Amino acid sequence: MSGAKITYLIFAIVSQLGLVSYVKAQEPTLLVKYAKSTNIDPLYKKNTEYFYELINLALAKSGTPYTLKTTRIPAGIEQDRSIKLMNEAYYDVHWYTTNASRERKLLPIRIPLFKGLIGLRLMFIHPDKQNMFSDLSEIQQLKSYVGGQGRSWPDTTLLRSQGFHIETAGGADGLLRMLNAKRIDYFPRSVLEIWHEKSVIKDLSLAIDQHIALRYPSAIYFFVRKDNQNLHDVIELGLTNAIKDGSFNQLFNQSYGEILAKSKLTERTIFEIPNLNMTPDTPLDKPELWYSIKSSK
Repeated sequence: MSGAKITYLIFAIVSQLGLVSYVKAQEPTLLVKYAKSTNIDPLYKKNTEYFYELINLALAKSGTPYTLKTTRIPAGIEQDRSIKLMNEAYYDVHWYTTNASRERKLLPIRIPLFKGLIGLRLMFIHPDKQNMFSDLSEIQQLKSYVGGQGRSWPDTTLLRSQGFHIETAGGADGLLRMLNAKRIDYFPRSVLEIWHEKSVIKDLSLAIDQHIALRYPSAIYFFVRKDNQNLHDVIELGLTNAIKDGSFNQLFNQSYGEILAKSKLTERTIFEIPNLNMTPDTPLDKPELWYSIKSSK
């Protein structure tokens, strides 16, 4: 009998006796480059940290061994430039407000990270005009005022398409200064952004309107490159698992629960408009992914 056959017989015997243990080859660690701003503008710090905690949570809940490496990008970079950098593989994943154009350029993970509240807008106004919207009952009245938006923000196209008078600037800082100078009447910000922004702005005279809100379907997703289906699936699985086990809601409520209570949404007049920039693949049929306002004024 050859040596090879003898070795095989011994292996078979000790296997039957339970004397051999099999060690599964270690699964390769997934390296994920995540875009994170350097010298984060205080306006964006809270949300930036929330998204960073959320991508860590998603990867951890995916069950895939991973290493998350932050790739630094300039603070205040416009989203169109950021998308270009992702497609050039400077990083693998980042968050963006979705629209049809961005979903053509990148691969979205269609789970709204803010539960759709990026599309629920309260208004920065000048303190001299705190009763400006107190008697508004029709959306057409709001359209007669001048609003402000960022040049490359999807909301700009949306609001203009609905007949709103919108002036633009490069980013939030410029728009807030325009409002302070009364060059615009109001600056809509997500209910999850506006209170933090108000708390960190010390050099401008600003107020938050207490009477109305504007709502339209909108979502911030994590995006990856079109050729990175594996990472897409890993993040999607992790976010889905986090929603199922409650850890997504726990992180969301820790970050924004107090803000939502302070906003008194059920006491406001809420104007609804459609958003034609949302694609047919938007998961509007999954109520567990979206924040629900129980009633409105």
